[in-house]
Formats: sequence, structure tokens, C-alpha cells
Amino acid sequence: ANDRIRIGVIGYGNQGRGNAGKHAANVTAICEVDKTRLAAGAAAMAKVSGKEPAQYADYRKLLEDKNVDAVVE
Repeated sequence: ANDRIRIGVIGYGNQGRGNAGKHAANVTAICEVDKTRLAAGAAAMAKVSGKEPAQYADYRKLLEDKNVDAVVE
């Protein structure tokens, strides 16, 4: 058992950015098909948590990540 829930974010558009921001300290992975948004999302999460999250362009890879306990879209 973990002391915190590790979150994966699928989509970093307008809604995804808001959802990710609420959980930024616990985000361990982010998925976005747009490379610019993916980089921006990873940088924003790293700024809050101090660690850069894993980055994926395919949501199936994020879902396979054993370091993700829950997902927000």
C-alpha cells in the first residue's frame, strides 16, 4: 500500500489542465497526443511535485504503468 494515490492524467486540454492542477502533487504520469501540451503538462506537474511525470502519447501505455493507481481525464 502506498501512502498516497499516484495519479495518471489523460488529456491536457482545457478540462484536463484543470483536473490535473487539482492533483498535481500526486501526478506520476501524463498522456497527451499533442507534444506541446504534453511538454507543458509535464513541466507544470514537475514544478509542483518536484518530479517529472512519465509521459505518453498513447493512453494504453499510461494504463499499463504500474506507478499509476488512478486516472483523471
